[in-house]
Amino acid sequence: MSRLENRPDLPRKLINRLRPLEFTEMQDRETGAICCGNCAWTGCDSYSKALQVKRLGQAHDTGSDVLVTACPKCQIHLRCAMEDPFQGEELKMEMMDLTALLAKTIQWE
Repeated sequence: MSRLENRPDLPRKLINRLRPLEFTEMQDRETGAICCGNCAWTGCDSYSKALQVKRLGQAHDTGSDVLVTACPKCQIHLRCAMEDPFQGEELKMEMMDLTALLAKTIQWE
């Protein structure tokens, strides 16, 4: 939602408040970010599947072992793309919802 409101910095601010040892963004990010290719009530097709594979490839290119997203639609479709019988193993990685990541790592002072 932050991207639709022209506020792509909000999720980054939240992640940086966790003081991660390392935080690497993917190639296409902020206002030029790509996602799973599905929105609202659209169905998954070959075009959106190609976007999902591209995005998962970009996630792997960062060297990260966890992909963080705030979009439930992206979570569903990217997980589906990881099950591809031809490329599935190359695409698989752990994925976390941004809210779950915050809840898991929050520390009260």
